[in-house]
Amino acid sequence: MEITTLALALIIIGGVIYWALSGGKSNKSPEDEEERKRIIIEKYNSIERSAMLSMTIEEIASATGSTVRFVASRMCRDQIKCKDFDGSLSPEERETSRAIEKKIGILVPKVICPHCQTKGQVHKKMGVKRYENTTDTTNLTAAILSGKKTSAREVTQLHCTNCETAWDI
Repeated sequence: MEITTLALALIIIGGVIYWALSGGKSNKSPEDEEERKRIIIEKYNSIERSAMLSMTIEEIASATGSTVRFVASRMCRDQIKCKDFDGSLSPEERETSRAIEKKIGILVPKVICPHCQTKGQVHKKMGVKRYENTTDTTNLTAAILSGKKTSAREVTQLHCTNCETAWDI
C-alpha cells in the first residue's frame, strides 16, 4: 500500500517538474495551431450546405473536429442554417438564451401575463417541485405524535420578464 502511494507521489512530482521546466505551455507551436485551424476550416467548407440543414450544430462540430462555439460563429458569419441553429444569434447571445431557458424556462410567446397584461414575455418551466408541510388533522393524538408530513408535487411555473412575477399552474 505504501509503495503505490509513494509511486503515485513520484509520478505527480515528476509531472509538476516537467510542466515547470517546459514553462507551463504545451508543446504545440503557433504553426501547428494555424495548420489545425486551416484543416478545421477545410472540413467545415467541405460539408454541403444542404447537408447542414439536417445536422445539429454539435454534429457539425464533431465532423469538423472543432468546438460548437467555432461552428456557431462561422455559421453566423456565413448566414448558414442547420437543424438547431438558424444563424441569427451570435454564440454569446445563444449562451445567454440557454442560461435564461435553464433558469426561468422557455419563452411562450402566445401567453399573456395576468399581472401586467403583456404578451410575449412569459416563460414556462415544467416539472418544478413544490413541497408542502401537512398535518393529519382528523385525529388530534395522531397529529401530535406524527408531527408534520411533507408532500411534494410537480407544477408548471410561469415567469413574466416584464413585471418579474412568477406563478404556478
